Amino acid sequence: MSGLRLPNDKWPCSPVRDIVRSHASMNGCSGDIEVTFTKGHVTCEGYKGCPANAPVELCTIQGGGHRWAGAGDAGPGTCKKNPEKKVCRKYAAAVGPGNDDINAGEMMWNFFKKIRL
Repeated sequence: MSGLRLPNDKWPCSPVRDIVRSHASMNGCSGDIEVTFTKGHVTCEGYKGCPANAPVELCTIQGGGHRWAGAGDAGPGTCKKNPEKKVCRKYAAAVGPGNDDINAGEMMWNFFKKIRL
């Protein structure tokens, strides 16, 4: 298994692209990938040939941190009042930069509302 390995990591993770490829295979997609959306630092790629009720897409944010896209750089509530305080600087350093090129909640809803179960 590959992926990010941390000291004392008991649950190593597979790379996201490997997981998405596996889902595409399980869903019966053709294996070919096409870019379906780009905006700023965001690129979405979808698998071709998927059944209508089982699409597979992966959206990535180049240089993005571990934050919710579209939520700005907001961190803990206290950071809104005092963004230069020590805890806020540590938070920003730990999670990386935010991105407002997309609103992740809206994008996910637009994807899932098309699927009929």
